[in-house]
Amino acid sequence: MKENGAVKLKGILLVGAVATFLMVVISSYAWTQIPSGAQVCTHWNASGDCDAYGTKFMGLFLMPIITAGTILFVSLISRVEPRKINLAKSGAAFSGVIISTILFLLATHAVLMLNILGSEISISSWLSFLLGLMFIATGFFMSKLHSNFIFGIRTPWTLSSNLAWNKTHKLGGRLWIAQGLLFIAFSLFTSGEVWVYLLLASIIATSSILVVYSYLIWKKDPDRMDL
Repeated sequence: MKENGAVKLKGILLVGAVATFLMVVISSYAWTQIPSGAQVCTHWNASGDCDAYGTKFMGLFLMPIITAGTILFVSLISRVEPRKINLAKSGAAFSGVIISTILFLLATHAVLMLNILGSEISISSWLSFLLGLMFIATGFFMSKLHSNFIFGIRTPWTLSSNLAWNKTHKLGGRLWIAQGLLFIAFSLFTSGEVWVYLLLASIIATSSILVVYSYLIWKKDPDRMDL
């Protein structure tokens, strides 16, 4: 980390640049395989079936644009974080979460391009599987995050108590890993839109547990900031 508390973004920017480049390469190849003026899928429903079409450019290059925008957003918002020193201390964990997200977007883009090119690949199963991997990676890094305003489990109580932040993120990391394993199981044993309902139910349940837990820990912390 830098002495002034700034977050090192070199690794994130490098991985982001490579991932975006690979996306553009994949999209460019797909472009050559689709006739001029053809409409391509731009949205898939919960069952993995296409339910909206658009231009070749939107269908093939929207994800690389989103990825580049995500990297730019992370670069900008990390500079205005009020707790820069804490974010800098979270450097490896912060980078790990963002890089995991970028790799998820890259893998998702590859799956969608295969579908657009006519592959019978199951969108729903692959998205559930990839989400599972991303949740596991995020859960692994979660407990290593220091208190900040831009990333993590940010409730009024975690942001006003280091004890609540640390304990909530420790529990949250374990729950996210468990969710990731569930999502992978969903990809293997469910079909259609069932996995989406299961996914939403697990996210709502986990979020509710962590919100309540953060409040209970905050109440027990003698060093908490009163709200």
